[in-house]
Amino acid sequence: MKKGPLCIPAFLVALLFACWTTILYPFGAASATPAAAASAQSVPSPPSSEASAKIDSKLLEIRRLISDYYVDEPASEVFAQSTIKATLQALNDKHSLYLDEEEYEQLLESVNLNYFGVGMVIAPGADYPVVEKTFPDSPAEKAGIKSGDTITGINGESTHDLSVDQLAKKVRGPEGTTVKLTIKPAKSEEEQTVELMRQRIDLPQVEGKMLEGTIGYIHISTFGDRTGKEFKTTYEKLESSGMKQLIIDLRGNGGGEITAAETVADFLLPEGPLYHMAGRKLPKETFTTTGKERPIPMVVLIDDGSASASELLAAALQERAKAVLVGTKTYGKGSVQTLFDLQAGGVLKLTIARYTTAMDRPVDKVGLTPNQLVGYEPLQLIRAQDLLSSKRSTALRLTLDQPKAWVSDAPVPLDSPPFLKDGQPYLPLRFLGEALGGTVEYRELDRRATITVDGKSLDLPLDGGQVQLNHQPSADIEPLPVVGDRVLVPVQLLSEKLGFEVEYGDETKEVQIRLPQKDLSVPH
Repeated sequence: MKKGPLCIPAFLVALLFACWTTILYPFGAASATPAAAASAQSVPSPPSSEASAKIDSKLLEIRRLISDYYVDEPASEVFAQSTIKATLQALNDKHSLYLDEEEYEQLLESVNLNYFGVGMVIAPGADYPVVEKTFPDSPAEKAGIKSGDTITGINGESTHDLSVDQLAKKVRGPEGTTVKLTIKPAKSEEEQTVELMRQRIDLPQVEGKMLEGTIGYIHISTFGDRTGKEFKTTYEKLESSGMKQLIIDLRGNGGGEITAAETVADFLLPEGPLYHMAGRKLPKETFTTTGKERPIPMVVLIDDGSASASELLAAALQERAKAVLVGTKTYGKGSVQTLFDLQAGGVLKLTIARYTTAMDRPVDKVGLTPNQLVGYEPLQLIRAQDLLSSKRSTALRLTLDQPKAWVSDAPVPLDSPPFLKDGQPYLPLRFLGEALGGTVEYRELDRRATITVDGKSLDLPLDGGQVQLNHQPSADIEPLPVVGDRVLVPVQLLSEKLGFEVEYGDETKEVQIRLPQKDLSVPH
C-alpha cells in the first residue's frame, strides 16, 4: 500500500467504523502526550464562571485534543461545557466518544471477534438456553458439548429465567478462570455438570467456500487484526480449487481497521488509487494499491449494515475492477476516527478526517447504491451467482401455503407463503420480481408499487385501481392483499403483462414460473 505522508503525529492511527459497539479496532490507543500538552494555548477559554472552578484534568485533555485534531472547526459551545459527556454531545458527532476501560475492551473484542469464554454459541430454547454450535478446539467442544444440548445450570444456579445475553455474560470471564455448566444432552435425559476453563476464543474474520462451477465465495465479517492474513489464506485456497470468479460478502460488516481493508484491496486490485482522505488539520492525501495486474470478475454483496471500511473497499472494487454491487444501499459512513489514550484514564475516540472513494465520490451520509437492487435478503446470493454464471435460466417453483420456494433449484425461505384467492394463486410481489431478475419499488406516498422485469415496468395500485404497463393504462384491479408487511399479487396478472410462462397444478398446488434464458453475466 503506497500513501503520502500524513501531516499528523506518528502516534495517531486512523480507523474506520460505524458503530462503536461492534466494529472498532485500534492497533493500540494513541498517547495524548506530548501533542495534547503542546496544544493548551489553542483551546478557547471557558466562561468566567467555569474558569474560577477547578476543571477536571480529563476534560481539559479532551478539549485540547478536539481543538487540535477534530475534523471540523469546533463551535465555541463545545468548550463551554462542564462535563465530558456534554462536550462530546456538543460536537453533534455520534462517532466521537469517550470510552472507559470496560467499553474499550468490548470494542476490541467486537471488531476482532475474540473474547474469553468456552467457545460456543447459545440460542433461546423452549424452557432453557440451548447450544447452537461449538467452535473447533474450544473448551466446550473438548468437554463433549454438542449442538442441541440444553444448558440447565451455571455455577449451581438454574438458567431457566436467564436470557441468552445474561447467560453469555456469566459464561464469559477472565482467561484461566473456570465456570461450571449443567448440561442436558440432546439425546439423553440425564444431566451432567462440566467444569470448563475459559480461554481466548478467536472467531473467524474471513470465511470462504466454493460455490457452483468456478465461483468462489468469501465472507468478511469485520476488518480486524487477522483479516488480511485470513483473506490471503482463504483466497489462495479457493484459487487452488479452481476459482475464476468471486463473490465478496460485506453484508453486516460495519468496518474496522482501515489497514485491514487496504491489505484486502492490495490483494484484489492493481496499482492505483484506493481512497482519498482529508481533515481540518490533514491535507488531502491519496492512498493507493499495488496488487494484482488483472482482477477476476467479482460481485460484492452489500446492505445497510455495510459501513466505513466495507464501503471503501466495495467502492474501489466497483470503480476499478468493474465489480457489480448487489443488495441494498449501504450505511453511508465516510468519516475517519482515531483513538487517544488519555493521561487521566480512558480513551477518546475522535473523528479526525473524512474519506472519498477512488474516483473521489463522497460516502459520508450518502452511502453506496447497488448496481442491482435486491431487497429480499435470501435472493441476494442467488442474484450474485446468476451474474457470474453464463446464461443461467430463471425458473421458480412455489407450493401454495408452503414457506419455501425454489429459485434455479436453490431453496429460498418465504416469510409470506403463496395462497389461493378466487381461484388464482397469489405470490409475494418482492420475492417474485427479484427472483425473476428484476426490481420492486414501493412508494408509500401514493400507495403504489412498481415491478420492473426484463425492460417492462408494471405499476400497481396497492389499494386497488388502474394498473399501468410502461406508463400506459392497462387494467383495473382490486386492492392487493397484505400479509405482515408483504404485498401479494395474482400471478396471472404479472404473467400477462410481463410475459413470463406460468404453470399451475391443481393437484400438486405447485406454481412454476419461467423466463426466457438470458445472459446476465459480468463481463470476463
